[in-house]
Amino acid sequence: FTAVTHRRIARNALRLMAICLLVVLMLAASVLIAADVPALKLAAALGPLLLATTILRLAYDQRLAIALAAIQAAIVTLAMQESIGWFILLMAGAGTLVSQLNEVRSRACLIRASAIAAVVSALAAIVLSMIELPSVMSAWTQVLSDAAQAGGVAMCVGFLVLGILPSIERVFHITTGMTLAELRDPRRPLLRELQQRAPGTYDHSLQVASIAEAAAEAIGADGLLVYVGGLYHDIGKMPKPQY
Repeated sequence: FTAVTHRRIARNALRLMAICLLVVLMLAASVLIAADVPALKLAAALGPLLLATTILRLAYDQRLAIALAAIQAAIVTLAMQESIGWFILLMAGAGTLVSQLNEVRSRACLIRASAIAAVVSALAAIVLSMIELPSVMSAWTQVLSDAAQAGGVAMCVGFLVLGILPSIERVFHITTGMTLAELRDPRRPLLRELQQRAPGTYDHSLQVASIAEAAAEAIGADGLLVYVGGLYHDIGKMPKPQY
């Protein structure tokens, strides 16, 4: 799949190994937790899947994230000997999360995406339980338990990713939109130093960044990345601002 759609990954053995290792670790976590605590079987299947999907979306793109989510969801469903309904439930949560992570520029974006995925996962768990469980009053306890597991684990994944985001950026050598949004803050120490030592260069950089951002967005490129690049492109002039 990566050889066809993501040649940059396919040509880099370390990146490919890192992705495979991530999927294997998440699969192992799902199976081990489900075997040790059967009552948390749904949470064990959904949590690691959403975590892997979110990391891959932040590190690469939506297409790769949803493809590997489908592969992992299928293997988890088979490993736990569950029905096709489980696969649909898992993909509903992963698909919702990926679709909401179109652009992550703040912590609120990640939490909002997790909240929406939690609602969708909980509703999917309710529908699946109502279809598969017998029509008795005692089954509602299981229905509500499954919904709580699905919704709760989806929210927990969002907060977990927030905590490990710097590590994700270092491992995959990426800069997320959240970090770029922080880098464009004029209160950053390096930008403040540029303002003080070379104010003319700083004003020029602001103009270049704004023009470049508008041009990038006009052709569908990453405007935020280009803006930050324009903002810092003359940072080396600080030692000799008179030049």
